[in-house]
Amino acid sequence: MLCYLRVTADEAVTAETSATAEAAVVEQKRVSITTQPPQVGSIEPVVAVLDDDDFEEDVEELDDTEEVAEELHRGLTLSAEGRLELCQLSKLLQCVRSSDVRMIDKLALKGVPRLLDYAHPTDNETVLGLAASRNDDTLLEHLFQLGADPNVADITGRTAAMKACQYGHLQAMKILAKAGIDMELVDDDGQGQHS
Repeated sequence: MLCYLRVTADEAVTAETSATAEAAVVEQKRVSITTQPPQVGSIEPVVAVLDDDDFEEDVEELDDTEEVAEELHRGLTLSAEGRLELCQLSKLLQCVRSSDVRMIDKLALKGVPRLLDYAHPTDNETVLGLAASRNDDTLLEHLFQLGADPNVADITGRTAAMKACQYGHLQAMKILAKAGIDMELVDDDGQGQHS
C-alpha cells in the first residue's frame, strides 16, 4: 500500500539531518499519514512510503520495464547527441567509407557503448546504412560480428535494408536478411523494404 506522509518544512529539515527517515516517522505528533495523494499547489513536502510487498512489486515492474525498453529499441533511432558521441560516430562513418576495419574495431570495442547503432543527426547516416548503400557485404558481416543491430534506423526511420533495396544491392540484402531484419518496419514516409 502506498502512503503519503505530510511533513512541515521544519520537520523536513529535521528529517534530513537525522540519521534515518524512520526517526522522523516515529514522532507521530509531527507526522500525519494519509492514503490520498498530495494536492496540486500544496507547499508541504511529501514523502511516499511503500510497504515491503509494494516495494517488491515495484522492483519486479521496473525489471519488466527495462526488458520491454530493450525490446522496443529494435527499429528505433539512437541519435548521437553528445559531443563525444558525435565525434566518435563521425570518425566511425569515415572509417566505413574508407573500409578501415582496424579502426572500426577500435571504435566499436573501446568507444561509446552501442556506437554501431547510432544515427548521425546532421548527416542522417548510420554505420549499417552506409555499408548497405555501398553494397559492402564483407563489412556488413563484420559489423554484425561486432554486435550491430540490423534494424536500427536513421533519423528519417530508414534502415540499412531499406537503403540496400533502394539501390538494388542484392549482396547487402542477403547479409541483412541472414542477420534477421524486420521486414515490417517502415520509415517516416511509410515506405519499407517491400515498398
